[in-house]
Amino acid sequence: MASAPRQAGRMDTALATLRDAIAELEEIDDTAHLLARAAVATTTLGFDRAMISSVSGGTWVPVAGHIERDPAWASQIVAAGQARPEVIDTSLPEAEVIRRRKAILVDDVSKLPRCYAAIIEISKGRRYVAAPILANRTVIGFIHADAFYRSRTFTDTDMQLMGLFGEFLGAAMLRVRMLDNLRVLRGELDGISTRIADLERSWCGQPHPSGRPGWNVTTERAQPPGARAPSGRAHSLTRRELEVLEFVAEGATNARIARALTISEGTVKGHMKHILRKLGAANRAEAVSHWLHLNSPSGRP
Repeated sequence: MASAPRQAGRMDTALATLRDAIAELEEIDDTAHLLARAAVATTTLGFDRAMISSVSGGTWVPVAGHIERDPAWASQIVAAGQARPEVIDTSLPEAEVIRRRKAILVDDVSKLPRCYAAIIEISKGRRYVAAPILANRTVIGFIHADAFYRSRTFTDTDMQLMGLFGEFLGAAMLRVRMLDNLRVLRGELDGISTRIADLERSWCGQPHPSGRPGWNVTTERAQPPGARAPSGRAHSLTRRELEVLEFVAEGATNARIARALTISEGTVKGHMKHILRKLGAANRAEAVSHWLHLNSPSGRP
């Protein structure tokens, strides 16, 4: 029996290997690539062969595998499983993985009441470790691994490493799926933007000055009951220009207007320049007079 210091040393080495395996996967942002590399990373934890599977709706389907000595064989094993997905029931040892959310050791496949026959037949597996891939404490897949080419006894350390790796892989899969969803959403938004730009060009004859989809629409000032609609000159004022003009009518300075609207004094001066031009006014007082005249019910200030 190994001494406590030796066991501690083995655990430290195993954890360092696990950290290396995790570090390799942290930068991957594509689901297929992540699963393929996860199978490779599993074999660095002291196994010869590894298989990653998905679990959904009670059905188990292999999605990636790795055998260092025979990559083609790994592909054949995965293909066999994908051709014959397995329905999980209580007679399968993997049902215990789902129930307990912990790794298990299957010591002798021949003694099981039932196994994933399509996989066992082609892989010739007899003894393996199976661990859950966990996402928010839900089993979304399995990691299977064995030591086919070398005879060794699986230990509690193997089980712990597989369990930890399954938890990390579940979190990584959630992250990558979120990135996949964001990419899809970005594509949809880009499509909407393109359609808006096409409509803009067909309706307005040219794109928005900012280069982004949209229309340079002015906002009509709300009128009191009985008031007549503003003339073309008043109607051409934007919402912000109307706000500035209302402050000017109250006698506000540029500094006060800037503070009230949270804009710079230079921006206020720019708005005033546009207001004077649109109303045909020579100064602020004349602009206010024109505006009051245009918006009074009788047409007089």
